[in-house]
Amino acid sequence: GLPTNVGMLQPTEWDEVDPFGATTGNNSGIYPDLAMSQGWLDFPGSSSYVTITGLDVSKLYDLTVFASCTDDPSNNASGRYTINGQTGILNAHYNTSGTLTFFNVAPDAFGNVNIGLKTYDSAGASFAILGNIAVKGHTPAIGSASTAPASTVTSPNVATATANSLTLTTTSLTDVKPLQAFPNPFNDFFNLNVPAQSGDNVLVIMTDVSGRTIYSQRFENLFDGNNLLRIQPSTALPTGAYYVKVIYTNRSEQKVIQLLKTKK
Repeated sequence: GLPTNVGMLQPTEWDEVDPFGATTGNNSGIYPDLAMSQGWLDFPGSSSYVTITGLDVSKLYDLTVFASCTDDPSNNASGRYTINGQTGILNAHYNTSGTLTFFNVAPDAFGNVNIGLKTYDSAGASFAILGNIAVKGHTPAIGSASTAPASTVTSPNVATATANSLTLTTTSLTDVKPLQAFPNPFNDFFNLNVPAQSGDNVLVIMTDVSGRTIYSQRFENLFDGNNLLRIQPSTALPTGAYYVKVIYTNRSEQKVIQLLKTKK
């Protein structure tokens, strides 16, 4: 209930205010129904940004964005959000729980951070929407650099193959990590960190120890660096060991990682 120095500017025009965000009827979503019900909207071909102002230049910030939409004709409202050169994707289609978080964001010398947005065109998105922004500041520990807790990055289930449960992030090439999966052991889903070159297309295949395919999904037009994919098989899996293979379909390379499935 106390005012802060943090504010927000709208330097660019948005195409419209979208009043068709999904609601739960009992405020059981990640934000209250009233907060989820509206957002700023851009059509394909447009791009906009907002500026968060009044930030402490001695701190780092975790910025979480949320969006929701129920009137997208393609059943896809995937937006590409960009902060300080980092890019992530969130699908707003009937979303009540998915968020996208940018960790350890440093404001500029004036205490500002820009959040840019445009549609994720290769996924056939109808709109790009910005509904909510959560700002969390923290003082970095001296001599250390914290990393993003990947388990807090979530995205909703969506309808199209190229963006199904998909969150993408990019970093500088010096920070590119090998193929990783977490949590491991996993339960219902896991996050798969896929290193890629700009424009890579990959096929993710998950098999059991007998070689039977239980999950297969294409992901297209990846970014340079680390791409974080949310993998959620459509069928319940028994406890045991599984293998995930990532095949780069536009070049001769593939990677394999082993995972363990635990009981609920």
